[in-house]
Parts: sequence; C-alpha cells; structure tokens
Amino acid sequence: MKYFNIPALRATITRIRDGNITHEHCIGTAGLGLTRNYFPLDKFAITSEQIQEFTRKKPDFSMEKFLPSSSTFIPHCFVEIKSIIGRSINNIPDQLFDTIFVTMDDFGFSTGGFSVFMLAMKGTKISFYVYNSFGSLLDDHGIVNYTGFIPLNELIPHDAFISYYGDFPLGEQAYEFYTRDLVFETDPGNLRSLGVKSTEKIRHPHVFDLLNEKHRDHIHSMFRYFSEKDPNKIFRF
Repeated sequence: MKYFNIPALRATITRIRDGNITHEHCIGTAGLGLTRNYFPLDKFAITSEQIQEFTRKKPDFSMEKFLPSSSTFIPHCFVEIKSIIGRSINNIPDQLFDTIFVTMDDFGFSTGGFSVFMLAMKGTKISFYVYNSFGSLLDDHGIVNYTGFIPLNELIPHDAFISYYGDFPLGEQAYEFYTRDLVFETDPGNLRSLGVKSTEKIRHPHVFDLLNEKHRDHIHSMFRYFSEKDPNKIFRF
C-alpha cells in the first residue's frame, strides 16, 4: 500500500514537521514504518542497529533478503536516519560508506563485485541510492558516481552501461530491462521543476520530501523498486 494512504504511517511522518520533537527517534519511527510497509517479513529480515563486522559501526536499519532455497540471508538495503537538526543530508552517503564499506567490500571480494541499496532519511527528506562495492569499475566505464553511490533516480547513460557490460551478449537486453523498470522520474529538469533537490556531493536531483504531494508517487515507486528488484541485476557481476 502507498505510504501516504496509511493513516498511522502518514501521521508519524507529518508529526516530524508539525510536532515539537526534533530527536532522531521521531524520524526513526516513521522510517521503521516505511520499511515494514515495503519490505514484507516473508521476504526480508529487518534489523535495527546491526553491528557491522570489523568496523563495529551500525546503520539504523539493515534489510537482508531471505533466500528460501538455501535458508540464508544476503545484504539488500541499509538505512541511515538523521534528526531535523544537526548534520546535513550531504553527509549521509559518507556516513553510510563508513558504516558498511567493509561489509560490502567483503561480499565484493568473495563474489567478484556486489551491489546493495541504500536509503537516507533526514527529517521528511529521503534519498534512494544504489551502492557498488567495486566503485572503480564505474569510473572505468564513465558511470558517474560518488564513492560507489548512484541515486536510484539517475539514469545511467546507454553507452556507459553498454561499456560496463563489455562483450556480454545480452547487454542491450539488460539495458532495456533496466530502463523499463524505472517507473519514476529521472530527468534532471523535470525533477527540479518538481522541487527535488540535489546535494553538494551529488548534483543529480535526488532528495525528495515525503510530505510533498508531487513527490509521493515517485517515492512509492522507488520503495517498490527497492523491495522487488535485485541491486546486483543493475550491474552484472
């Protein structure tokens, strides 16, 4: 169900802006409600402040996808939540990177590369990212990124995508599937006209507002993408 059609969930988001509580837990309540709505318990395990091996740091929420065939879990999405006051949303990709890079690089080295979804939330502002543990591969093929992060709503250009796929015979088909599934706005001009913001470190407009009526359907579609798609299918490993 769309998050803004659920009265209790909508109220937890509205009180972030209208209430007088600025603590992080207020945003965390809304963040937990959003994850529970879009990441069903029969497919995902959601862990609060899961300590990452080696770094001992902990993202606010970690989503692991359950694989019934092997009864195992693999990293799928990490969430970082910040209060209205304090550090800018500009810094959240850096904090996410510092928190999980060892974990993701470990998967990357064992699999030849690994991607995961990332979600940043500060107040009612929200951003969706795809993180590639082998960010240098993106640089090599001209795919614009920030330390391995690409906004989910930033369309990877055709030539860069095909370059990344190299001689893989289904590269064109992979790109067709990739673009077909982006059922939310990706054009920078259109995004700016909707009031979607960029950041100092990532210039593509990708900071949405959960309470902005013009953003709601796009946010819902990006949440659906996160819950239904495999981040490793965007970049072939």
